[in-house]
Amino acid sequence: MNALQYPSKKGVLTGSIMAGVVLFLIGGMVLLPFHDKPIAYVLMALPIGLIAWTWFGTSYTLDATHLYFTSGPFRGKIALTDITQLTCGETMWAGYRPALARKGIVVRYGRWNEIYISPRDQEAFVAELAERNPKIAIVVKK
Repeated sequence: MNALQYPSKKGVLTGSIMAGVVLFLIGGMVLLPFHDKPIAYVLMALPIGLIAWTWFGTSYTLDATHLYFTSGPFRGKIALTDITQLTCGETMWAGYRPALARKGIVVRYGRWNEIYISPRDQEAFVAELAERNPKIAIVVKK
């Protein structure tokens, strides 16, 4: 089976928060007198770079054996055979969330582990994952 990549859905709330932080940092760089301290510009630019990397670099990839997730500098993989349940249309507010939108998918794997993801095309993602591991229980929340 070919590896398929699914970009993350980008939510308005997450985008607004990220844009607000970036604008605040840019405003600080422009308005505050750091001309004699260039390290201050670097320290303010680092979070901007991290936010941009996360915004443009969040995706999920399915291959024959694993689900890979990438969100900026954070990466991981889950064996498809370890996935026990997908809960679609749910938002997880705490825990590991390599996602950029609400109403995503909670992936339960192993005995107690879960991760929240938000692929742009949830239906295609769930269908492909169910095809690769038919033992996965799929729960849809309205």
